[in-house]
Amino acid sequence: MAQIEEERIDAGRGSESIADLAEQIRRFHERTERHEQIIRQMQERITELQGDQVQALLKPALVRFAGLHAQASDAEAEAIERGEHAARDLAFFRTAIEEALALIDLDSVAAAVGIPFDPARHHATAVVATPARELDQTVQRVIRQGFAYTDATRTAIPAQVVIFRYEAADDEAQIVEPTATEVAIDEASPAVQDETADALQTPASGTSEGEEQ
Repeated sequence: MAQIEEERIDAGRGSESIADLAEQIRRFHERTERHEQIIRQMQERITELQGDQVQALLKPALVRFAGLHAQASDAEAEAIERGEHAARDLAFFRTAIEEALALIDLDSVAAAVGIPFDPARHHATAVVATPARELDQTVQRVIRQGFAYTDATRTAIPAQVVIFRYEAADDEAQIVEPTATEVAIDEASPAVQDETADALQTPASGTSEGEEQ
C-alpha cells in the first residue's frame, strides 16, 4: 500500500511538472509573438522612412515635372483655341509626363474647374470674389496640376489653384428698410408730402428760443 501511495504522489508531481512546462511554453510563444510584431513594426517604419527620404530627394525633380505638365496643358489649351495643329504634339507631351510620373506611382489629383476646394490636395494661390453663393470654395482656375503617390495619406505635390469666395453684392448688403413715417409720407397726397417735408426741415420754435437764450 505504501508503495502504491508513493507512486500516486510521484504521478501527481509529474502531472504538475508537465502543466508547469506547458505554461512556460505558452508564455514563451507569447513573448516570441510580441517580439516578432515589434520587429515587423520596426521594419515597416524603416521602409516608410526610406520612402520619405527618397521622396525628399526626388521632390525638386518632381516639382519641375509638374511645372512642365502645367506649361504643356496651358499651351495645349491655347493651341486648341487658335485651331493650331501643335495641340496634338502638346497633348502627347503632357500625356508622356503623366506616364513618366506613373512609373513611380505618382497619379494626378484631378484638380479641375468647378470642383470643391480640398485643402489636403489643393493649395490656393489666390482668391476671387463672387456674388454667387453656390460657387463659394470651388476651384476657379487650375494653375498647376497636383500629384500624389498611390494609397498615400499625404499629397506629394498639391495642385495650385485659384478659388472662389462668396461676397454679398453691395446693393444686397446695403438694403435699408423704410420707417413707418416714410411709408406714410409716400402713401399721402403730394400736398401732404410737401407740408410734412417742410415741417421736418423747420426746427421747432421752442427749440430755437432755447438756443437763443
